[in-house]
Amino acid sequence: MHVNELDSMPRKATKQPLEPLGAIRNLMQWNPPLLGDLEGPPEELDLGPPFDVKETADTFVFLVDLPGMAQDELAIDLRPNRLTVSGDRKAEKLGEGENYYALERTFGAFTRSFKLPDGIDSNAVSAIMKDGVLTVNLPKYHETLPLRIPISDGH
Repeated sequence: MHVNELDSMPRKATKQPLEPLGAIRNLMQWNPPLLGDLEGPPEELDLGPPFDVKETADTFVFLVDLPGMAQDELAIDLRPNRLTVSGDRKAEKLGEGENYYALERTFGAFTRSFKLPDGIDSNAVSAIMKDGVLTVNLPKYHETLPLRIPISDGH
């Protein structure tokens, strides 16, 4: 085994005392209850890449850093009140005579699902992958404002 090989391997959270950096990583993976779909005890969750989720007046925006991933390695599914993003990051293969001294990047399949509020315009959803950042825009339906209709006198 190489130096730091065990310490740098990706692992799931455990009930052991947390290292400061491990605690920060766990906090960064926290998913707000409104949008998150977390099942099972926290120590069994492997959440994949962290997402940013923001709401504007017109749109919900989901952002995730996916450096090195190609568009064909990702899938985005929208079902009623649920957005699911999944992908599979392939590990690099070592060539002959190559060794890892640190292995901190994560590899493998991930799936993240988010509960969505009512009012998403599913016909206007868009996704953009640029510079290793996936941005999914979910526009809201615009409610029609009440309109007073004038009554003419027939002329």
